[in-house]
Amino acid sequence: MRVTNSTKTNSIINFPVQGTGSDGFKFALWSLDKKLRDLDARIVHILHDEIIVETKEEIAGHVEDIVKGCMESAFEQLKLGVLMIAEPYIGDAWG
Repeated sequence: MRVTNSTKTNSIINFPVQGTGSDGFKFALWSLDKKLRDLDARIVHILHDEIIVETKEEIAGHVEDIVKGCMESAFEQLKLGVLMIAEPYIGDAWG
């Protein structure tokens, strides 16, 4: 593979963006874990930028609001100046 100057430049610019995104996501997970502890809900899987939470149908809407709030507020709390928009989805199964 041939590496050009533009490839190197793009990598240098992209590195802090990916790292910052990762830090924001980890902060959201930490916050979400704390808020789910008193509920009948738990994080069962994480894939890239997605979080799968398992809960009872009766509180699914409430848990959805918590997940959305944690994801969207993580970047704001870290003062990164980047808006995170979360689009939760409630499904019958995650498997």
